[in-house]
Amino acid sequence: MRIRTLKDNMTPLHPATLAEWEQNKQALLDNLRFASAIDLLAHDAPLNPIVFGAFEFMGIVIEKVILQSLPGFYVTGNLFRPKDTSKKYPAVLNPHGHWDSGRLELSPLARIPQRCVNQALRGMVAFAYDMIGFNDATQLGHYDTIPGYEAYNVGHFSVQLNNSRKAVDFVSALPYVDADRIGCTGCSGGGTQTYFLAALDERVKVAAPINMASCLMQGGCICENTAFLRNYFCNIDYTMTIAPRPLFMAAADGDWTKHSQTCEFPTVQNVYDLYRAGDNFEHYYHHAPHCYDLPVRERVYDFLCRKFGLPNPEPAEVDFEIDTNLLRVGDIRAHVPAQGYIDSEEKMLALLKRLLERNVPGMRQEQKDEWTRRIFALDCNFTLNVPYYMAGDALAGETPVCVFGGCPAATDTCGAKYYHTYNTADDTKHVSALYRFFAQNPDMPYRAEGKTAVLCAVAQALLGRGDVPSDDELASLQIPGIGLWAMMNRDGIKII
Repeated sequence: MRIRTLKDNMTPLHPATLAEWEQNKQALLDNLRFASAIDLLAHDAPLNPIVFGAFEFMGIVIEKVILQSLPGFYVTGNLFRPKDTSKKYPAVLNPHGHWDSGRLELSPLARIPQRCVNQALRGMVAFAYDMIGFNDATQLGHYDTIPGYEAYNVGHFSVQLNNSRKAVDFVSALPYVDADRIGCTGCSGGGTQTYFLAALDERVKVAAPINMASCLMQGGCICENTAFLRNYFCNIDYTMTIAPRPLFMAAADGDWTKHSQTCEFPTVQNVYDLYRAGDNFEHYYHHAPHCYDLPVRERVYDFLCRKFGLPNPEPAEVDFEIDTNLLRVGDIRAHVPAQGYIDSEEKMLALLKRLLERNVPGMRQEQKDEWTRRIFALDCNFTLNVPYYMAGDALAGETPVCVFGGCPAATDTCGAKYYHTYNTADDTKHVSALYRFFAQNPDMPYRAEGKTAVLCAVAQALLGRGDVPSDDELASLQIPGIGLWAMMNRDGIKII
């Protein structure tokens, strides 16, 4: 057995009929909601949008924005809009991705302020917002995490996706925005946000994920990954759930989208053709590195204008220089209440746990049963399927060792960062399989690391005690979803 990594070439779904696809689509959306726990983050705190610092630029208006996405947690960004607010305009979200300067990136490979200004010049309201830990969104670090998140099946992926949904809430409520014409476009990690948001939220009527959706690299950051998300699906599968709504995809030969002409584009086209909506899917492939460069931007402007029913009299991008200091929001704390302000991962986890505790009881029983089964399914008939390999050459007198949860030495550079994200859920959560393995091989030496080491410890504890851990013990384990499972299943687990 080998470990699936973010660099593996994954096989997307290829339905033969619309009925087959609709069944696939429902499974994908159910899995996205499950993996992100997005519905369990529901809360009553208002957005309380703060829009300030307006100034005119290139014939449009640029404003600074702060809005509350979770109690005490805020989204920061800029609004680019036409000056005349007596009309209704389409709105386009612009999540930025992992550029060094985030939403303020001015390099030719991204140029996000230029992208937003040009959208506004064409009659759209553009909203560029910070990903967690970038620019003005300083409450948490972008790459920071704590083990407790995984116990409750939440983390930065959940929080970032929630931020994007709240961004849709924000622009939809603006009096000069037509809520029936909302779009989203971004590259790299911004592309990830684009297709997951559009999959989850049908208020996004037009989507343009750029140089991201692929059967190769699936996303290398915690804002793009979470347990169970890609156990059986890949990014292209999730992107196809946008059909039959208008979708534009760009790819290049200089990154992981290099096979799009022969793999990803035909795969997506197949689903659009099943809907008889082939004209709603457009794509572009060119010789370039990982980017959202000028040729792509100009094609996206044209696509958005056509799908939103806007004229595009100036197909070329309007160029300019801008001082990005004018776009900075500044210290959030100068504008928001101090009470409940989230400024650490521990406080965020405590908040998420409170939301889960409030929302889990409202789940339907059949939903609880299904989630319990998926989060921590103990099945003694299950065949051992934890990533492992046998080390040691018995013929050379070396003692074989069963190594769990690691890459063989020959593949240390395989890029496996988040095993639980890319492997089947069974690979990382079936304590019963490990229980049986240890019971049948009591003298087998073994090594384990990370989450699998915790699973091994649970299995060994079961063998030694003859019972199962308490809910409190389970809630403290670093296993995806085990804390959430304990919330939903207070009666404990049984090994049959």
